[in-house]
Amino acid sequence: MAGSGFRFHIWDPPLILFQIIAIQSLTYMCLGFLAALSANISTEPLSLALIFSSQGLSHWSMYLAHLAGSAMTGFGIWLFVRRAKQCLDFAVTAFVCHFLLCIAYSGIPRGGWWWLMAVAQVAIASTFGEFLCIRTELRQTITLDVPLM
Repeated sequence: MAGSGFRFHIWDPPLILFQIIAIQSLTYMCLGFLAALSANISTEPLSLALIFSSQGLSHWSMYLAHLAGSAMTGFGIWLFVRRAKQCLDFAVTAFVCHFLLCIAYSGIPRGGWWWLMAVAQVAIASTFGEFLCIRTELRQTITLDVPLM
């Protein structure tokens, strides 16, 4: 079974690093666009604090922007990783990277809502990514090789 190529996995650190960078880039591109829309809706000034600070979560539209950004993270996991087993790993890695960027920008987040959103974001990203990956894996593995008569 090991030589068949089914679910063959090679440890490739550069590939994993580039997958993390690609997922983060897609997430922040989507989140930046949604933060700009949210700032327009809530008449708040557009700044990086909307993304990297717990004070940025001051309007319902920013909560929705962060949740949609986590769905984009799940889509990125499906797009770049395509492995259901690794969805939680990449979702947590994306959150840890975001957490470190938040610490660098504004210190350790102290708001309870920020931490609740962080847990929700990891759950949404991993669940949505896993859903897409499993759907793709099932479509690829279930084939019928029945000759037509």
